[in-house]
Amino acid sequence: MTDKWIDTLHQDLILLTACRYNLDGCIDHSQQLFQEWFDHPLNTTIEINRREIVYSTNMCLRNRTFFSISISSILNNK
Repeated sequence: MTDKWIDTLHQDLILLTACRYNLDGCIDHSQQLFQEWFDHPLNTTIEINRREIVYSTNMCLRNRTFFSISISSILNNK
């Protein structure tokens, strides 16, 4: 494994932790990425290393209906 891989892993873990602690910058960015993807799923992608952060943060903040629609979109666009 390379140093670049380790740096990416650390960045992802830091972002995931920041969102779990409800830091506004992380949550706002996560919501923005998710909304762009949700509005235009065929034209917008979320980096694979960021998907867990973006999806989990947004699922925690939204209602059940939104969650169901999002899961369907995620499964249909794989």
